[in-house]
Amino acid sequence: VTPSSASTINAGSFNQSLWSSTLNIGTRAVFLKGMTVKMVGSAPSNALSNVQLFVDGVSAGSASINTNSQYVFDLSDTPSMVNTGSHIIDVRGDVVAGAYRNFYLSLENGADLMLTDSQVAGGSVSLTPTYSNNPISNLSAALISIAQGTLTVNQDTSFNNVTTLVGGATNVQMAAFKFTSYGEDVKVNTLAFTPSITGMTPATTKLVN
Repeated sequence: VTPSSASTINAGSFNQSLWSSTLNIGTRAVFLKGMTVKMVGSAPSNALSNVQLFVDGVSAGSASINTNSQYVFDLSDTPSMVNTGSHIIDVRGDVVAGAYRNFYLSLENGADLMLTDSQVAGGSVSLTPTYSNNPISNLSAALISIAQGTLTVNQDTSFNNVTTLVGGATNVQMAAFKFTSYGEDVKVNTLAFTPSITGMTPATTKLVN
């Protein structure tokens, strides 16, 4: 299971691999109809967003989180066909909160990996997966620590940055930016705004208030 060693991820990191393992299928293809992994640690449940399950790099579905801090992938309506051979099962997500906290994801038991035989009874016969020929029990990735929060500033795409100002106009919107904090609340104490003006010389340009 990977990550196999403790690591640190900055808050504001996206599409991070949080739990990954190899699934070996023998005899014939199976349907992957669901999977549940539990989030364990001091990080709050909102530390992760956009948690998705990938099979060999292809997204199989998104997760919902329940009151037990379990991310549940319900693929029963659109199961993923997994052919014989080795396949990488990967849980990825965005780390958006929980600065200075930590967590790891764990597949607690075999029942949390829902596999059915693709050729028996229309795929309704469940299979019991094993790990090293033993029942699955707490297949856990290594501990992930969330580093300090970050702040990103981007220009608001809905605002036209090429703006014609009319002389004598008041309370004119001159710029718009989107501030996004990750990991923790961020207090902005000061802002510096420098306009770029064309078509007039600085001596005749007056911006007040």
